[in-house]
Amino acid sequence: MCRGKGITNVMLETDSILVADALNGSGRCENYASNFISATLDIAPSVHMVTFSHVGRKTNVVAHELARSALELDGDRSWKNDVP
Repeated sequence: MCRGKGITNVMLETDSILVADALNGSGRCENYASNFISATLDIAPSVHMVTFSHVGRKTNVVAHELARSALELDGDRSWKNDVP
């Protein structure tokens, strides 16, 4: 998705320290997120710059709300300028 839209710098934030550590190569995460981690690490080299970081759950409220509303959507959605 990023390459098709000309996005070359990506910052991925997660409220899971286990996922952040696994994405940064300093830990292992063998649970529901392992397929996501594997796919993300496969794709990451094709992006010019990608960073993975842990953020506290309280600072991740927007992502939490987006994830909750995604449960009710049919199909894929992406937003560039007009976010929900």
